[in-house]
Amino acid sequence: MTFRIPTYQDYLTAIPNDHITFEECGALLDEIIAAMDLTDDFYQETWETFVHTATSYTRIRADFALMTIVESSEEGTKRTAAHNSVISALAAVAKLQAQDGRDYSWAAKLNIDLTNPDVAKAKLNRRRIGDFANYITYVTALDSRLV
Repeated sequence: MTFRIPTYQDYLTAIPNDHITFEECGALLDEIIAAMDLTDDFYQETWETFVHTATSYTRIRADFALMTIVESSEEGTKRTAAHNSVISALAAVAKLQAQDGRDYSWAAKLNIDLTNPDVAKAKLNRRRIGDFANYITYVTALDSRLV
């Protein structure tokens, strides 16, 4: 039996019209950071909430790839709930920036619409948001070596 080890290139070619590149994620992160008040405790708390939800979601999503069909069926609700938490937490970052009159135009690139009160059910790009959360987890993990 042969098994497959996934690569970043596999991701890019398997879903060519529904992915987000490392470069796009980096640019989005730069835009988010530029609009943050890095001296404000509430900004820090809001961002850290997003990072915590992102790392939880990434853990579930990575485990999901290794599950049997029965296991993944049983865990699907948990993954969806974690994904919804990521979306809500990221929308909270955009909402905070909007309330402070800062540039939150980055949110439109993920179809996050702050006028919809239930962002978890809004018409947004759930896959790209999930993939962005995975990128944030990756960058956070690499950055932890610096601490």
